[in-house]
Amino acid sequence: LEEAIRKRGDIKVKVVAVMNEETESIMACCWKNPTCRIGFNIGNEISMSYLEKTDKIELFKGYTEKPYVVVQTDIASFGDDTKLEFVRTEFDRQLDKKSITRGTRINEKMVCGIYVGVLVKLVLLKLARYKIIFGGKVNDKLKTKDLNLTIQMITNIISDRPRAFENTRKIMEDEFDYSDITESECSI
Repeated sequence: LEEAIRKRGDIKVKVVAVMNEETESIMACCWKNPTCRIGFNIGNEISMSYLEKTDKIELFKGYTEKPYVVVQTDIASFGDDTKLEFVRTEFDRQLDKKSITRGTRINEKMVCGIYVGVLVKLVLLKLARYKIIFGGKVNDKLKTKDLNLTIQMITNIISDRPRAFENTRKIMEDEFDYSDITESECSI
């Protein structure tokens, strides 16, 4: 890393640590609030870390150099043991069934950006098939597995002004070829 920075020649940086996003998260939080003990990231993936006393960690028995250590959890896999089954929806199960990581990373599939667009599209498909939206028309773009709503699209939809739905209408027309959707359809 330092060699790559040196080759650039336009900046001077001394690398003092290389860390993962969980550690970065807890350190950034501690910068603002020194009592912070948990770091949490949710984006395309999900991760969490926490600060723990070293003597409380079985693997570190006898290690006394530092009083605390950052513990990284595999929170993305929370629910792989079926403990989240009570909150999973038919759409969560459908997404998992078709994923390449079937039966694993259950929590991640329920909340992360990389999957949210797929979940939203599965809901839209069901609503269209039940003739609740789009006059019951399920077009090819809505059916294709390759076209999903991106996080940016969902953010734009959520940020629509009340009752205006400009972003929602634009996205549904540009991406899915649904024009003239009603206010009621947009509000869903």
